Amino acid sequence: MRQVIIALTLLAGFALSACSTATGGGRTQLTAEEVRSTFVGQPWRGPSGVFLFKRNGTYTHDFDRGGTYVGNYTIQASGVLKGETTNYTFFRNADGSYTYFHSRSGRYYPAKPGG
Repeated sequence: MRQVIIALTLLAGFALSACSTATGGGRTQLTAEEVRSTFVGQPWRGPSGVFLFKRNGTYTHDFDRGGTYVGNYTIQASGVLKGETTNYTFFRNADGSYTYFHSRSGRYYPAKPGG
């Protein structure tokens, strides 16, 4: 039974990676479904605090230095999370970690699921 679960998990991983878009620098852009399953409905950490994109289309960003931003977002067909002031484009790195592109700053930052 354990071997079946491991085999199914590996097949699911291969299927998801096949759906992603390859980019330079060893990064693969996540699809809309990958973004939903990894970054929506659970907290994740960026360099300045913890984000929570809720399934109802709202999100919070709790800053490490204090304060909370509350806003709305949509997920575009490309997988980009479009906020009111910033777009977030998520990537899987070659080592399995995640990075996002922050449109307002024009920079890439680490994204760590689990907050």
